[in-house]
Formats: sequence, C-alpha cells, structure tokens
Amino acid sequence: ALGVFIAKWRRATGMARGQLQYLAAGVVIPVAGGIATNLILPFLTGSSTSSWFGPYFGLLLVGIVGLLVLVRVVSMIWSALRLYEFRLSRVGEDLRTEYGLLTRVTATIPLRRVQTLTIREAPLQRVVQRMSVRVETARGQSTPQQGPKKPREWLAPIVRRSAVPALVREVLPGFDVEGLDWHPLHPRAFRRALKPASIIGTVITLPLIGLFGWRAIFVLPFTLAWMTVVAWNQVQRMQWTVTDDAVAFRSGWLWRNVTIAPVVKIQTVACTESPFDRRAMMAGVKVDTAGASERSHRVAIPYLARDTAKALHERLSAQAAQTAFRW
Repeated sequence: ALGVFIAKWRRATGMARGQLQYLAAGVVIPVAGGIATNLILPFLTGSSTSSWFGPYFGLLLVGIVGLLVLVRVVSMIWSALRLYEFRLSRVGEDLRTEYGLLTRVTATIPLRRVQTLTIREAPLQRVVQRMSVRVETARGQSTPQQGPKKPREWLAPIVRRSAVPALVREVLPGFDVEGLDWHPLHPRAFRRALKPASIIGTVITLPLIGLFGWRAIFVLPFTLAWMTVVAWNQVQRMQWTVTDDAVAFRSGWLWRNVTIAPVVKIQTVACTESPFDRRAMMAGVKVDTAGASERSHRVAIPYLARDTAKALHERLSAQAAQTAFRW
C-alpha cells in the first residue's frame, strides 16, 4: 500500500532509499503515460487513436518492477555478506559488534549513549520466530568533513524471538518487555484512520483506470475493502504503555515495531492537536530523545482521547524533569 511505501521510504537510508526512489519513478512514469494516452488525450481530442499506447506502458511498468526485484535480491545477498558471522558481546559497560565477510567491522556501542531501543518483526521473520533489534545512540555534532550522523546501530539483525527479552534487559536493566501493560488508542481511532485509507485506495485505483480504461473501476471495491482491513489491523496493533522507567510504543500490522525510550533519555515531550484532532476531541503525544531520527520508528502516539493525551504528557514531563539526564 501507498502508506507502507511512504513509511519505508522515510525510514530507509543509503542504497535502500535509492531503490525505493527508483521504484517510485518506475511506477509514476508508466502510470502517467497510461493516464495521458487513455484518459487525457481522448478527453482533449475526442479521439482514442492514442489509447493503443496504454498496454505498452503496462509492459514498461512490469519491466521496471522486475529489474528492481532483481536489485533487491542482489541487495539481500550483499547484506548476507556484510553481516556474515555477526557477533554481539558485552565488554564492561559497552556492547561490541563484529561482522563482515569481505570487510571485517568491529563497532562499540556505549550503553550509556543508548537513547531508544526498537524491536522489529517482518512477516518472514514472524514465520521463522525471529526478530531484529536496533538502538539509536546519541553522538556529537558532525562536521561537513565527517558527513551526516549515523546514530542507529544494529544490536541483532536477526535473533530468536525467545532471546529478545534477555537482550533488552542487557541494554535496559530491569525492563521486562514481556510484562508490559499495553493500552489501546481511542475507540474512534479506526474511523479516523479509515478516511485517509479510503482516499489512498481511491488514488491507487486511478492509475489502473488510466492503463486499462474504465473497466478497472470494478477494482475499486476490492481496493477499498483491502484498505479497510489494513486500517483496522494497523489501529488494533497501535498501542502504548508507560512505566516509571520508560515509555513504549508499538505499531504496524505486517511490519511490526516496538520502540522503548527510557525516561532518563527524554529531552522533549509534546502534546499535538491537529484541526481533525480538535474536532474529534483527540490529541497525540510525541517523545524526542537526543538520538531521534525522522526516519526511525519514534514514540509518536496518535488518536488518544484529549484527557488521556494531556495526562500522559504531564506524567512524562514530570518524570523527565525529576530525572537527571544521562548523556
């Protein structure tokens, strides 16, 4: 879905982001050509003589997607080589990672600099009972010569699900990820999420009309039904919790993420209300840390009751104010 693509593009970096950009271009160009030849030109000229170009744009789309699938496979092979024999060990108050087949890399992650911890579970990982764990660390200001900061570090690119709680306790001592009391969103959160999902479903169907004509309009009910399923499951999986030591947020239906931010690392807490939130008597809460990145899975809880959001904002602000920030 378009929403999943946008979320993955925001989180992606380097080669992964480049692949997604090429995929977007490969979809937009054929779709635009199909719409122009099947809809716009016939409407402007009153003739459908150019509509025979439409199927060729479809072939172009298939070819570009096939090429990108091949690039993705090559990327997976490269990742397997780069993360070959990945090892994680603890040395004093630091975590040390070692990996790589062609180029051997050794990296040290000071535990005191860990700002957030994110547990990720992809669909294929869920089948084989595996997860991925990544942390964001605080780093000093980078210079143009040093390049952009890279605060995200792998703790375990792939690890058994049963081993995740022990790994989390190594990074966040005393934190029980299995014993968290998760809270749902506002009861009307699904209705809020369904509206943009319906718009996205309609927008997705328009290019098909451009490529295959008005017969593709019959795809719209199925698209809307699928987007409804996606919105429902996304809302059901989106939950939050707060303890004396940390705040946690989980989201995602197919690609699931759980992010934990220790209270001692919180820098700012914001309570946000969009015009749609105010109309529905709702609000959201966002938590920022020193290692926060726009492309990471952040603690940003939407669709809360206004009173709940304000109470959570006040509690986190008070906890952060009473705790000495540890860099």
